[in-house]
Amino acid sequence: NPREPDNLIDFIERWIPYFPQWIIDNILDQLIFPMLYREVDS
Repeated sequence: NPREPDNLIDFIERWIPYFPQWIIDNILDQLIFPMLYREVDS
């Protein structure tokens, strides 16, 4: 839920050191940014 980002932030902060940058970029581009864009548009 974009209005309650605490769980997602915790997940990202814990796991980001273990993923290569291309996976982080993909997660942002495919999952996180679209949710944020939809929420801003509504």
